[in-house]
Amino acid sequence: MRFVPIKSADQQAVLMLHKTREMFVKQRTMSVNALRGHLAEFGIIVAKGIGRVDELWRWHSRMRSFRKLPNRPWLAWPSTLKVLDQSIEAVGDEIARAHKQNPTSRLLDEIPASGADRVGDRVQRSRSERIQDRA
Repeated sequence: MRFVPIKSADQQAVLMLHKTREMFVKQRTMSVNALRGHLAEFGIIVAKGIGRVDELWRWHSRMRSFRKLPNRPWLAWPSTLKVLDQSIEAVGDEIARAHKQNPTSRLLDEIPASGADRVGDRVQRSRSERIQDRA
């Protein structure tokens, strides 16, 4: 059995931030998938991905004109997703502040190809390369 050092209150707080952000992302994903599923019941198919939410909103606004649909649930979706997006951004900002204040976290960020920005850059470059290969 290995013994692990006990987490400090600060470490536990940052862990809570990460878990909270993860929960908000899951809730947003569930909401978008539910809306996508409801629209699919009417034969409207929208591709997956959080980047396709604008397309969902266009269809959402068109569907509100249907007389047989209950209006209140359809009106709640945009505000619910807006609150979730704001919450994800706020918690992300808190995580970034905690990262800047933690010397161990900043040290890990200096390792090549391990920081969040570097990983994101690599993913973006690989997407661009795949698109160029297809062309």
